[in-house]
Amino acid sequence: SALITLSGVAAGDRIHVVVTLTGNNARVDREDRDHDDDEGEDDDDEEDNEIKGLVSNLAGICPALTFTVQGTNVITNNATRFEDPCGRIANGRRVEVKGARQADGSIVATEVELD
Repeated sequence: SALITLSGVAAGDRIHVVVTLTGNNARVDREDRDHDDDEGEDDDDEEDNEIKGLVSNLAGICPALTFTVQGTNVITNNATRFEDPCGRIANGRRVEVKGARQADGSIVATEVELD
């Protein structure tokens, strides 16, 4: 068995780890999460996040919605990209949300997709 330390990884980070075994040696390659900058979005210092789950506590009118996914408050606005029509977002629907984590723990969504 081997001990692998992941310096620079924080709670909530998504990483991809590849371990290559060659004889008695192991090489570990870590790939950070892809940041999709091809949309011309600002690359803020705020940490990007992704959550999946069922919508609850839905309020607002498209595109300015608020709802909860896995206990996390999600806020959408006119800058949010909806992969599916915004009007299809409903309580009990499964969604995937990507966005920027705020100081209060909420996520301002940059992308919302029905899952």
